[in-house]
Amino acid sequence: MAGTGDVYIGYVHSEMVHAAFMESVIREGWRARAVINGMESEPYVDQARNFLVDAFLVSGCEWFLSVDTDIILPDNVVTRLMARRQKLIGALIYVNTKPPFPQIYQKIADFGVKGYGTYLIDESWEPGDLVKADATGAGCLLIHRQVFLDIPVSKPFRWFQHEQRGEDLFGEDVVFCGRAAAAGHQLYIDTGVKAGHIKPHVI
Repeated sequence: MAGTGDVYIGYVHSEMVHAAFMESVIREGWRARAVINGMESEPYVDQARNFLVDAFLVSGCEWFLSVDTDIILPDNVVTRLMARRQKLIGALIYVNTKPPFPQIYQKIADFGVKGYGTYLIDESWEPGDLVKADATGAGCLLIHRQVFLDIPVSKPFRWFQHEQRGEDLFGEDVVFCGRAAAAGHQLYIDTGVKAGHIKPHVI
């Protein structure tokens, strides 16, 4: 879908996507007059995310909305997140565990030791709060182009990259949050904007 606004919606996929996800993306793309682009995730999700960022930067759009295909975007998510006036801000997403937990992570160490991790789940906020965080997922994350431009070049991928640190494997989204922070950009989560999370199921 070609857009004429300042928003670029990018998602990685493995060929097929859930209809509810795609419908929410198309609706939001229409509202925001956004460019929408999907990139096949195989064989490397982090590489596909970086290809999307490359395409976004070439497009001239100002804002990049990263979306995962197991997410249902809330109505007017771009407008609502932009209203917070932050360059790096995510919607509230709960991981579908029992019990579910929010993807709001605070860093407590540089690497894990004897099974103890480097991030804690933050549940110390009230609904509607704007929460400072050290990491989150890329499921519904609004990023200003300046954030990408301020992150120094690194190999093999500049922005999103899986990293092995000691015994810990860090996902590409967590690594991106760390690189953005090192470049001077604070991550925020708007707990008043909650994205739907499609539960996995077996047919």
